[in-house]
Amino acid sequence: MGKFYSNKKRILFIKFDLEGEFLPVGYLLANSFEEDVEMIPTTTRENEGGWVTQRPVGKQSYQITFSALQFNTIYAGGDFSRVSYDRIKNIKRSRQLIEWRLITTDLQFVDFGKGHITQLSEPTEPTGFLKYSATLIGYGKPTSITERELLLSTGEENEVIDTGAGNILNA
Repeated sequence: MGKFYSNKKRILFIKFDLEGEFLPVGYLLANSFEEDVEMIPTTTRENEGGWVTQRPVGKQSYQITFSALQFNTIYAGGDFSRVSYDRIKNIKRSRQLIEWRLITTDLQFVDFGKGHITQLSEPTEPTGFLKYSATLIGYGKPTSITERELLLSTGEENEVIDTGAGNILNA
């Protein structure tokens, strides 16, 4: 049986500062990556019995939705190593085009691209922690890569090698 990944193992990073540092969205509760393509109806022999047939056309899009717990990331005494509601609110209000990454904790799968925060919600609950949710609409085509190159082995214990060029080999 194959290895399964859960949302707990996929972390959303947002490029935040001028130095180009990607910071994780702190206390992430959930995230999803959704892709769409425009479809046009077609007429084919498969339309018998009222069944619809369609073909994809040129335009594609994607969005990332996520939710997390709120905490201080910009004021004195805050955690400046992560992104939370306060920073994301500033990004959205300034209509800033940002870079993002979705990375599994084992670096096996990496998706990245650019986008805009288009929706931000802060529900109020009588008890519990403050939460928020946001939607990032993609700008251009997202890219998928792996940070790890898996090599065939003899079945003996594998060694992880960092090549220094952003590549991690499993040899």
